[in-house]
Amino acid sequence: MVTEMQARQETTCRGCSGPKDVGCVVCWTCFKRLSPVNGVEPFKYAGMELDQWLAAIETAKKPPTAIRIVCDKCGSDNVVRDATAAWSVELQQWELAGVQDAGYCNECDSRQTLVEIPITGDAAPAIAYAKGGGA
Repeated sequence: MVTEMQARQETTCRGCSGPKDVGCVVCWTCFKRLSPVNGVEPFKYAGMELDQWLAAIETAKKPPTAIRIVCDKCGSDNVVRDATAAWSVELQQWELAGVQDAGYCNECDSRQTLVEIPITGDAAPAIAYAKGGGA
């Protein structure tokens, strides 16, 4: 955990890794930018202590974890869910409007609870992730 005193003595901003002036906690951009980055408000408006804000920034910088959706009973990923589609007049196509809670396992041939399992290591597929923009 970094203290405010340590952060003020550094020349690199812990929020964005850019340069900052000695004596400042973070660079001006991280202190008072106009919009959140990856859902994290600028330090001035976040209403958090420095260590909490830095932890939120670090969490926001991490790419999302890839997951598999599997059957809770047999572990198969040959599963489906019921969904609702709504017609879009503007796009002239069906759009996903909602996913129902109930899951179905094709291996068990019955309704089952579906669970998320993180995929780690080399088995993890590439996930599109925009750094800094949060999109």
